[in-house]
Amino acid sequence: MPVYHAIRQFYARCVDIVFPRWCVGCGAEDESLCDRCMTAWSGPWWRAESNAQYLLQVDAAGEDIAVFPVWGKAWYQGVVADSVIAWKNRADRRLDCAFAQLVLGILSELDIDGAFPAARWDRVVIVPVASSRARKHQGRFVTGVIARSVGKQMGAPVVDGLRKGNTRLRLRNARDRAVKSREQYAVRDFSGRDVILVDDVLTTGATLNGAQKAITQAGGRVVGAVVLAVTDHP
Repeated sequence: MPVYHAIRQFYARCVDIVFPRWCVGCGAEDESLCDRCMTAWSGPWWRAESNAQYLLQVDAAGEDIAVFPVWGKAWYQGVVADSVIAWKNRADRRLDCAFAQLVLGILSELDIDGAFPAARWDRVVIVPVASSRARKHQGRFVTGVIARSVGKQMGAPVVDGLRKGNTRLRLRNARDRAVKSREQYAVRDFSGRDVILVDDVLTTGATLNGAQKAITQAGGRVVGAVVLAVTDHP
């Protein structure tokens, strides 16, 4: 074993002695996200955009059509919700690594070519939706962690090209969601690029809708999205 890796393992063990860790899903000791809780993402991938009102348009026949496909792997409830919430609210490199491995594993089950039929793979880039500047500064840029795993699995570059405005909302109603869909903007030129967006949780689709508008204004084309969890609306 290389000396560098041995030192890292020794340091990690020391940190766990001083700062014990528990699984964010079930509380099991000495785990960041245990194997049992990872099985909460063991179901099949499915097209989730029909759950998100901001990702649907009405065609000439009056039917709802999706703006682009969004693939989800688990419902945002129980262990999944507890794990994601805990992850978003702490800066923990080992937890980042646990979720990165989770994403790599579940993405291996997705038929990438079939999932994004409009994608021109020589032009595809993976783009995480924007987080606040404070979250990124504090090391809690979870969509960036997910995006890097998606990019690695798909063999596509990751471009952190979106930023979030300073709007602070409690998201109490549809009007607040509409404002949320306008708070993202592009800081990169996406001309000629096909973009696959990445987010942690899909609720109404307002965030993905805002990201899609920003990408389009910057010359790109969104061909799909991947999310870690989907809110089940009543």
